[in-house]
Amino acid sequence: MSLSVGDCMALVASVAPLDLAESWDASGLQVGDRRQPVRRIGVALDATFGTVSEAVEKDVDFLVVHHPLFFRPLKNLVLDTPLGRVIDTAIRNGLSIYAAHTNLDSVAGGLNDALASHIGLGDIHVLGQGIRGSDCVLHLKVPVFLQPRVHEVLAGGGRDISWWDGMKDEGGSCIARCRIRGNKVSGVQAKIRSLCPDAQMDAVPAGERETGAGLGRMGFLSASMTLSAFSEKVKKDLGLEYVRMVGNPETPVRCVALCTGSGGGMMHDALARGADVLLTGDLKYHEAMDALDHGLCLVDAGHFGTERIMVDLMLERLRSVLGEKGEKISLVPLASQKDPFSVL
Repeated sequence: MSLSVGDCMALVASVAPLDLAESWDASGLQVGDRRQPVRRIGVALDATFGTVSEAVEKDVDFLVVHHPLFFRPLKNLVLDTPLGRVIDTAIRNGLSIYAAHTNLDSVAGGLNDALASHIGLGDIHVLGQGIRGSDCVLHLKVPVFLQPRVHEVLAGGGRDISWWDGMKDEGGSCIARCRIRGNKVSGVQAKIRSLCPDAQMDAVPAGERETGAGLGRMGFLSASMTLSAFSEKVKKDLGLEYVRMVGNPETPVRCVALCTGSGGGMMHDALARGADVLLTGDLKYHEAMDALDHGLCLVDAGHFGTERIMVDLMLERLRSVLGEKGEKISLVPLASQKDPFSVL
């Protein structure tokens, strides 16, 4: 039995649940048709024109990436722009694109845990709980004959509903989940209740049902080393040409806080937890000065450098999930993307 795009969405969501995404995030299906059959799943860090073209060349039907294409509503779609070319190429070639972003960062065993393990940390635990705010995930169950009308409510929720994972038929009933922004939960529940007074609904704070989840990680090196030695270790372990360092090179470090991608905002979490050094990417001048004033060392390994391991991680997790389900489908790593920065 072949898998559909909808089936593949559920597979990725089992690896990185959408209710763990931050409230500002846009994880989920970016481009595609849930009904389309899938023969090959590709994985890349970004849906650039290069990686999308590579996916098409390798007959990939469903592309999993880390970074979403859209963070704000589109006002127009011009096909001769970089984003337009990506979308146009995907649609013309039947390629669906799905993003697992901050949900993959936060989930237990996700990208932050992978980075912590990659550099040899032990006693790893969550650094921060993120900024999901008052978002809730609504779990609902309604009779199957009401599926079309409830579908209209969820699909037409606009900005009040940041995602929903489709409706699944289970023995005469349909179940679904959706993430609802802010204080809009009661309004969505009222609409569904007007269609089905006996609908079963359970609204919980986003991420509450997941243990060991949150942004960033904190752990310990097996032995103390200087900041300079730790920076060299990070560079070697991640296969990087360079890293940036803030602090006295001779400062001893053992307790390490980290956040993949752009984690300067986690600096005060690191300070509050007593970390010696924060490893992340995309650090700014004033963040570096602030860290110096507070006595916190920093290692900037770059956005790409701290997240390039996403491809291997997602392939490994998908391979495991597919094996558990007895599904056979080709998994394709897409390796054309490189770090956009170079050093002279």
